[in-house]
Amino acid sequence: MEKKDAKQQIIDAFRKLMDEQAFDEITVSAIIKAAGVSRATFYRNFRDKYDVMNLIFSDKFRNMFLNNPEIDDYKHFLLQYCRFLLQNKNYFIHAAEVEGQNSFLEVLFDMGMNYYCEQIRKALGVKQLSDETLFSVRLFTSGTVYMTKEWLNNGLEESPEKLSTMVYNSMPPVMCQCFSTDMPLQKDVS
Repeated sequence: MEKKDAKQQIIDAFRKLMDEQAFDEITVSAIIKAAGVSRATFYRNFRDKYDVMNLIFSDKFRNMFLNNPEIDDYKHFLLQYCRFLLQNKNYFIHAAEVEGQNSFLEVLFDMGMNYYCEQIRKALGVKQLSDETLFSVRLFTSGTVYMTKEWLNNGLEESPEKLSTMVYNSMPPVMCQCFSTDMPLQKDVS
């Protein structure tokens, strides 16, 4: 059997720890012990435990999003996103408890803002979005992140189908114009 690289060992150990306990209870010492790596190896690969948590989400998110030919419109993407959170329920419930700088929710907001703004710029053929459009996107993204947190905090009671439909139906007009179900989904994310 091939030995996993150290970075993957750290990621796997962190995921297991996050499935079992709250983020605040996890220490770098616990991660390196579970991964069987040295502290120096941990810090060669990650800045801190927030970095590990956010890398797991952003990598899974990009892989799920970019490598799935079945996801061809934004409504379907939202459904798959909700299903992904549900499939990794314990991990994301613990991730959503983290607040402040470098938190999962902050990364989710940043990724959403970057993606939405880029896609709207492309769809409208503009280099810069108006203040009104930026406000709409920021409001929608904030609301989506808040609803994601609430959904996780409530134990994912709503079905992924219902939540994704409600999020989709709440898009502001400028986003509806760019993310309607009859328009193909742009899959190039930065």
